[in-house]
Amino acid sequence: ISQILDDRPTCSLVFSKKGICGVVYAKGAIQQVSQIKISGNIFQKFFGIGQDKKLPRQNNDEFDRQIKAIGAEVNMAIGDLTVTVVGVGGIGSSVAVQLARMGVYKLNLIDMDKIDKTNIPRVYGASKSDIGKAKVQVLKNHIKTFSKMVIVKDINTNIKEVDGKILSNILDSDVIFACTDNHSSRAKLNNISIKYRIPLINAGCVIKRDKNDGTICDMVARLDVVTPDSGCLLCIGAIDRTRITYEETLTDKEKNERAKEGYYEFVEKQPSVISLTTLAASIAVNKLLCLLGMLGTNYESTTYVDLKNGTITEHTVNPEKGCEKCQKMPKDM
Repeated sequence: ISQILDDRPTCSLVFSKKGICGVVYAKGAIQQVSQIKISGNIFQKFFGIGQDKKLPRQNNDEFDRQIKAIGAEVNMAIGDLTVTVVGVGGIGSSVAVQLARMGVYKLNLIDMDKIDKTNIPRVYGASKSDIGKAKVQVLKNHIKTFSKMVIVKDINTNIKEVDGKILSNILDSDVIFACTDNHSSRAKLNNISIKYRIPLINAGCVIKRDKNDGTICDMVARLDVVTPDSGCLLCIGAIDRTRITYEETLTDKEKNERAKEGYYEFVEKQPSVISLTTLAASIAVNKLLCLLGMLGTNYESTTYVDLKNGTITEHTVNPEKGCEKCQKMPKDM
């Protein structure tokens, strides 16, 4: 829908109790509207009348306890979803496994990295025999061991270098999870989310140790939901322009030099533990349930878990008036 609307077509649409019915005139042709997605604090999807969705039926015995927890309506909404997970390390692999077990219809997994020995303790589905294999392929194989009905597409590439074909997979998504370990890739996903009105769930965590005595001085997880009703990752401070510039322009040697000078924090392999990455992933998946309306419309878009101090803080940041990204969002769509 987003790609069609970018060309400003003429659209005729009717809603009924059974669904939607309409056509859109774009690029010199009339096309039937198959579905409409409404993105905001609550994500909704309406299908065209008579459309054969060919989706797995969710409300069956397998999901009995899940239905008792979240309700049949939200459970069916999960079964209708196409979700893209970008970055399938400690957080992303856990997110993908949880989504697959919950019955998401289709998963796109995007990551350029291969499994190494440091991934084994954190990446779900990885074993020593997988060292050297693409993370996305290992995760796809793992998901298929417990779920045959989820369609999994493994895309072994850098999100910052996506071509038109890969971008089309992302644009077909209902929700994007950003589980990467750098600011520049999150900035790319932030731009896609804003331009195409696709909800973005950002998930990250960090552990810092004191340089003098080695004690943990920071152990936090941060989760953000980006929709047209909330601030983007720039607005809320989840990504930093300076770090983006350094990541995109400096060599590893130059990054280390900046780090020694105190201008940049560069660690090639960030400290991590599965208990923290899984915690971040679980909260991120719960943010998806919030998007689907399980907790109503007034949930907070940002959650910050500080395990060092034992606190959880939540808040919502509205789009900033001067944000260079939010202010470029089309107002007439």
